[in-house]
Amino acid sequence: MVVQTRPKTGNSEQNAFAKFWKKRSGDIIPPICGVISFLVIWQLVSGLGLIKLPPPSSLWQDEETRNLLMYPFYDLGGLDKGLFVAGCTGLYFGCDRRYFSRNFSRNK
Repeated sequence: MVVQTRPKTGNSEQNAFAKFWKKRSGDIIPPICGVISFLVIWQLVSGLGLIKLPPPSSLWQDEETRNLLMYPFYDLGGLDKGLFVAGCTGLYFGCDRRYFSRNFSRNK
């Protein structure tokens, strides 16, 4: 008795991805196209000088911007904080502490 076996290939993963893509491509492509077109328009408008915002390409060109976005949790003391630390501090000190102490107190 001779038993023939087929070598296993990655077809099952490829078929799963093909099924997923066929089913969901209509939900995935429009948002991606919208984000890309928004970034291209922003780049063009800021490159022409019509707005004062830095272009999206400054993430790769400007080291300061890159450091702010890549290291949001740094805390070098004083006022030198990352975006996450500064944002959380602003939210904490900007909120009404009486509301939080009344509604989220551990001593209920």
